Amino acid sequence: MSHSFVHLNVHTEFAIVDSTIRIPQLIAKVKSLNMPAVAITDMNNVFAAIKFFNAAKKAGIKPIIGADVWVSNTEDPNDVFEITLLCQNQEGYLNLSQIISHAQYHRNNQHQPCVSTEFIFNHHAGLIVLADSLLSDVGQQIINQKLDEAVELMCGWKQVFGDRYYMAVAEIKRANEAAINSAVI
Repeated sequence: MSHSFVHLNVHTEFAIVDSTIRIPQLIAKVKSLNMPAVAITDMNNVFAAIKFFNAAKKAGIKPIIGADVWVSNTEDPNDVFEITLLCQNQEGYLNLSQIISHAQYHRNNQHQPCVSTEFIFNHHAGLIVLADSLLSDVGQQIINQKLDEAVELMCGWKQVFGDRYYMAVAEIKRANEAAINSAVI
C-alpha cells in the first residue's frame, strides 16, 4: 500500500544546527512507511545532496532536493524571512546552487546568509516555492494583521512562479498557528 503523504521539509545532519537525522536512517524509515518520495531541505545548504540522492535511488525512493533559505526584507535588510525551495529538475538544482552561493556572500549584520527576492526571481526556473504560514514574508504580514500586504506579496510570488508557489500549512503547535493557518487557507 502506497502513501500519498510525502515529507517535503526534512532537515538532515548536514543542516549543522537543527537536526541529527542521518541519511541512512531517513531512507530506511521512509521505505518502511512505503512513502514514494522525500525531500531534504537543510538551511542554506545542499551538503547532503549526493549522499541523499544515491541512497534514495538505491532504495527506490524519489529524492527531492531543496533548501530552506533566508530572504532579506527589502525594507529592512536585517529582517529576514524563510522560504523553502524545491528542485524540479537539474535546472532547478543549478538555480538553487546559485541562490545558496549568492546568499553565502551576502550576509546581513547578524551574519546570516541572505538572498534578495529579486535574486530568487531571476533564478526561479526549475524551482518550487513552499512559503511557510508563519515564517515566510506572507506569513509575517498575516501575523501583523496586514492581509492586503500579504495578498500583494503572494501575488508577486505567483506572478513569477505561477503554479510552482504554495503556501505551506503545518500543525506543529506553534504560537498563533491555528489563526494564521486559517487566514492562509
